[in-house]
Amino acid sequence: MPTPSLSPSPEPWEPREREALRRFVERNLDLGFRLAVVEVESPAERELLLAPLRALVGPRVLHVDLAQIQGHNLWHELRTMFVESQPRMLVLSGVVSGTSQDYMRQLNVQRDLFVRDLKVPWILFLHPAQRVPLMTIAPDFSDYVALWVRRQPAPSDVSLPPSELPALSPFSAVMPLPDIWHPLLGLAGMAIETGQLDRAHDLLSRFDLQPDTTPDQRLLRRILAARLAKAKGQHHTAEHGLRACQSELPALASADTASVLRYALDLSLGQVLVAEGRFPEAVEALERSAQQAEQVFGKDHPLGCIPWLELAEVWLLQGKYAEAEALLARCQSLLALAPSASPLLLPKVHSLQLWLLMARGQHGRAEALLRELIGGDAAQADPADPVVRDWLLKLVVALNSQGKYAEAEALLRRSLLSLEAQYGKHHSTYVVSLTMLALVLLQQGKLADSEPILRHSLAFWEQQHGPEHPNYAATLRQLAGVLYQQHKPSEAEALLTRCLATIERTLGDRHPAYAAIASDLALTRLDLGRGDEAEALAERALEIGEQVQGPTHPDVGHQLFALARIQKKLGRPQAAETAQRALDVLSQCLGTAHVATEKARTLLESLSGPVDPLRKTG
Repeated sequence: MPTPSLSPSPEPWEPREREALRRFVERNLDLGFRLAVVEVESPAERELLLAPLRALVGPRVLHVDLAQIQGHNLWHELRTMFVESQPRMLVLSGVVSGTSQDYMRQLNVQRDLFVRDLKVPWILFLHPAQRVPLMTIAPDFSDYVALWVRRQPAPSDVSLPPSELPALSPFSAVMPLPDIWHPLLGLAGMAIETGQLDRAHDLLSRFDLQPDTTPDQRLLRRILAARLAKAKGQHHTAEHGLRACQSELPALASADTASVLRYALDLSLGQVLVAEGRFPEAVEALERSAQQAEQVFGKDHPLGCIPWLELAEVWLLQGKYAEAEALLARCQSLLALAPSASPLLLPKVHSLQLWLLMARGQHGRAEALLRELIGGDAAQADPADPVVRDWLLKLVVALNSQGKYAEAEALLRRSLLSLEAQYGKHHSTYVVSLTMLALVLLQQGKLADSEPILRHSLAFWEQQHGPEHPNYAATLRQLAGVLYQQHKPSEAEALLTRCLATIERTLGDRHPAYAAIASDLALTRLDLGRGDEAEALAERALEIGEQVQGPTHPDVGHQLFALARIQKKLGRPQAAETAQRALDVLSQCLGTAHVATEKARTLLESLSGPVDPLRKTG
């Protein structure tokens, strides 16, 4: 098989770099390392680094050339080789090329799979010109040990070339600035992005004990602490921390790193404000972040897409679908010119495109795109891959929305078996998919099966993250929906009242989530015979929705529909007008064939007679 060509003029290793790598290996031999993944510029350099490990593990070495790997599912191919040969050490070699960099990033993302499934720790070496972390995992250690070996960049070397984009975290964008980045901070950022919140907390605590940290590093640590608070649902704490960082940035940051820190600060602040439903402020922060990204990375650099993608999410939340679509197209065009960056950022683009399709009620198109992204039989897709797992969950939503319940349920049950084997039943990744199964069962009318799953999920979120976490409130609302359909309005009302109080406490009483729950609660109170309370609450929900999300958002359409139902029950003369408004909004946003639109049309016909389904809306 032909060997891939070498990338243009890789620089040789410097003596200090070679010595640092050798010391790194020798220092960690006593930790029981048995697996090495190596990519260097020549066989001679590789053998120099592997000699101590070869002496330790003996002859059982599996040597794989990257040119032998077919396709992009590196984990599965290497796993098969491991099962067949049972080596004590893997040597993965190749050249410093775009393809091998993609493979190395896959290994970096999937390293936990090797540790859990193959029961071997590993070391990853890359040519230092790549500026990628050297990572190791010891068998009985819960944390990563990292060493960063790279050249000091020239003064003009401020931006990363697209071919050298690191994976997982936008904060990896500061890697070229050695005075600011620290291995523990890099690992903490990755842990936050992948939901390993306890590990992130431990890493930040370890950083606090490090000597000789710089003011810029300490400021970056506080940004990451705020991101960790956001990941835990502590949005007010996160915002307070980021605002404090903003006020101290001019005094702490050096000229070389100030722009990068401003980029990170505004990006994080924008994400927190989005979570709080403060969309105008979020847009301002994200636009500032986009300007900083252009200054730091250049106008056409792929990292500039990150604030744009966050902005696209704001437009989607506000129902501004045309604006979101334009930003996503802009990002996709830019990423098409940066193939090495595409695997890192395209999943986010696809995720938002799928959100856009499903928000518009185009579930068939969403299903087709998801099957294309997953490739082959969805039933054979590996939910251990975080990106694939996200696509599978979205495919379940698309199938569920089209009434394809049997396939949606079967996909989830197969995924749950795999996730249970990998994570166990008491891991957030497993519980998220389990909750989705409860919703699929609910759509099929299997209320008795859905309820215990949701109660289990609710207990998990409360125990692991407390009642302030967004997933706790979401599950509380879903459980209330089950009880409502079981004709238990008193129990449903109690849960929705708790849920509304939680949202008010954590996000405020002007948040879209507050409006959605208030609308649910209004219908519940109507069934309890408290019509006047129900109407007042539904009107308040509608007022919040129209002000925060705009009068043409689909959520506003649902709130109009709920209010029209209440008005009909109370005999209000304006019920038909409200139902007409609901039908207009839902038809415009979701299309005339959407199930929500059909319900609105049926309600309007019950009030005013037959309605033309092709009636043009305003």
